[in-house]
Amino acid sequence: MPKQNHIFPILMVVSLFVGCANVANQKALNESNNALRIGDISTALTILEDANKNKKEKDTPYYLDKGEITKYLGVQKLSESSSSLLMADSVVQDWQAKVSINLAKNTGDFLNYFFASIGSNSTYEPKDYEKSLLSYELALNHVLAGRWDLATVEAKKMAERETIINQLHEKSVAALSAKESEFRKNKVQSYTRIDNINGYPVNLINSIEISSLKNAYQNAAAHYLAGFIFEQQGDAGMAAPGYRTALELKPNNGLFELSLGLLDKNVESVRRGGRTKSDVLVIVETGSIPRINSHKSNLTFNTPQGPKIVTFNLPVIENPSPVYNPGSVNVGAQSVILYQAANLDAMSRRQLKDDMPGYLIKASTQAVTQLVAQAAAQAAAAKNNNQNAGMLASLMVGMALSVGSADVRQWSTLPSTIYMGRASVSKGENNFSIPTPSGNFSVPLQFGQDYQIVHVRILGGRAFVSTMGATGAMSDYKITNRDTPFNLSNTVLKNSYALQ
Repeated sequence: MPKQNHIFPILMVVSLFVGCANVANQKALNESNNALRIGDISTALTILEDANKNKKEKDTPYYLDKGEITKYLGVQKLSESSSSLLMADSVVQDWQAKVSINLAKNTGDFLNYFFASIGSNSTYEPKDYEKSLLSYELALNHVLAGRWDLATVEAKKMAERETIINQLHEKSVAALSAKESEFRKNKVQSYTRIDNINGYPVNLINSIEISSLKNAYQNAAAHYLAGFIFEQQGDAGMAAPGYRTALELKPNNGLFELSLGLLDKNVESVRRGGRTKSDVLVIVETGSIPRINSHKSNLTFNTPQGPKIVTFNLPVIENPSPVYNPGSVNVGAQSVILYQAANLDAMSRRQLKDDMPGYLIKASTQAVTQLVAQAAAQAAAAKNNNQNAGMLASLMVGMALSVGSADVRQWSTLPSTIYMGRASVSKGENNFSIPTPSGNFSVPLQFGQDYQIVHVRILGGRAFVSTMGATGAMSDYKITNRDTPFNLSNTVLKNSYALQ
């Protein structure tokens, strides 16, 4: 019996150490992200690696962030970038398999699965908007390596995943509605609306732009890139849906409208061959996705023993930061207008807004369960004057005071905004220039492909510019995921620059 008296203090000490470790790790990840935001790529990667070096199994955000960071270290790291992203992609594949099984379950069993995935400390499953961006980033890497065939795989994969996300969203909304009805029927107190949470900064997830988004997961930039990839393959039937979806998500976008209107003409020219000009898509990514933090809100639950204060731990997104918009770039003598193709800041906020009912209902359910357990334990202790029961009651009091878990993990290296522009450029060497917060930067680029992408990421005062080589696919672009190696061949990617 004496040994049992030490169990609860030991558990509490272990919990404290775990909490400290998580805080320390999150601090390191924020420091890595801070280095990235000012354009210090090497330091960002070093901090990320140091924070994860002692972990046998690294969590998904590590692979997402590493995949994003390493692409800016030069072309020799492009294979490593894609391999890291594919490790994260394997988690999404597992998620697809689990969702397919759970979609067939009844409402009660589905809700158990759904609640288990909210605020879980298990393997991080990318958020819905991150899933579509994962396909976008992999497709972009493949194109920069000259592997359009692999890029088409990602374009198709994105559309399949969006269908599953939509089905999951519809079922989860219905399941949460059923749970709310159950609360009302049984007259169980609950919190199901974020507007009722005192002190929560609702304005951070409410705006006209956030509300006007069709959903949190469909990304116009990713769909336009898919259309461009299929157009390069001469497949108008697959390209048109990409352009059309992009235009539906971002109406009145001049780039999307023009590309859809010229699609048949462009595909016909692809079939004829012999082009003297390169059709160039310029992708410019600026800013950084807002961070997620934990927000504590104290709420009152009425019980037979009187009102009890319960703390909900909910995720909150930081305030938006100003985003630099280059407006246009110059390719040779041409000025290429840049159109906003995706606002990832708004998408991340819409994601949290859509997820919030699930967080609240799960937290309410936990609060009710723990308050009932607390009352039962205290009653048993009072009736039996049992010391162990009293200790259990004290532990339950602690649990009831704080429910829910704010999962602050995310793909923290993403940009906040994606701009796109397109031009027909004479093949050969052309000067490429772009304005940045530190001034205008220029570099000569080789254009030798019928279709080509120039990718730019602006970080701090630096511009990181990459494009595929004039002669085709990289010879050393060898990527792997946990299951499948891709053996790639041919010539070298020539153009990748970090300008400062």
